[in-house]
Amino acid sequence: MNAARLETYRTIGPFDERTLPQGLLKEHRLKAGCWGRLDMIAGEVLLVWDDGNGAPVRLGEGDIAVIPPARPHHLEPQCAFSLSIAFQHQF
Repeated sequence: MNAARLETYRTIGPFDERTLPQGLLKEHRLKAGCWGRLDMIAGEVLLVWDDGNGAPVRLGEGDIAVIPPARPHHLEPQCAFSLSIAFQHQF
């Protein structure tokens, strides 16, 4: 996916280990046509793909992860952290 063709329509966060929505800690997926952009502000989390395709991705301060539509995933905090999430669609 060409990131230049994605447009943010909603941003949530920043979240930390106390405020992260519990639903992000268990398997979930983005709706069709919706991409996610996870921006790590501080700390570390694992982005785990729940479809069995691909190893977990360790994300640290300054890292960005792009999450495709409908791909099941969840987060596993590794320590204190701060992150924000942008929801994007193609235009």
